Amino acid sequence: ERKIEVNHAKEKELQEAEDKLRKTEFELGKLLKQREEITGEMQKAKRVIASLDSQTGDSKPLLGETTGKLASLQVSLADLRRQINSVRKLRDETIQKIQLWHDSGDFDGSFSPQANDFSEYTLLDIQTATCSFSESFKLGQGGHGCVYKGEISGRTVAIKNFHPEDMYSILEFQQE
Repeated sequence: ERKIEVNHAKEKELQEAEDKLRKTEFELGKLLKQREEITGEMQKAKRVIASLDSQTGDSKPLLGETTGKLASLQVSLADLRRQINSVRKLRDETIQKIQLWHDSGDFDGSFSPQANDFSEYTLLDIQTATCSFSESFKLGQGGHGCVYKGEISGRTVAIKNFHPEDMYSILEFQQE
């Protein structure tokens, strides 16, 4: 009987060892599965990092180009500001000269809309003054005609050549 008890005790120990082995194998399986999941996540993270690195690399030339354009725009803006200041200064000087001219008494009001001493010129006089409406004498162009610079009777004049088919031009001329 003692032998049976010893065998029984050994069998029990063996069964406990087998249970521990199964538990250990189960835990090992769980750990292996976790390792696979973590490895997969790491590979995904590496792909994302590689993609972001690629996008960053693609963005660098664009950033440089945009920075260059911004610098160019800043230079253009500064140039425009200088031009605006120059035009303002010229405008102020011109206004001051006109005021001095008016105050000096040389101004006889002949340019005012109330003046009625108009001069009449022939078409030949006007064509001669503008060199037959030459492009080199053109000062500007609007919706109703072109304005030319000319000289008549020793005076520099502006001559507006209306489009002949534009009835509004005729009304505008009469109002001017």
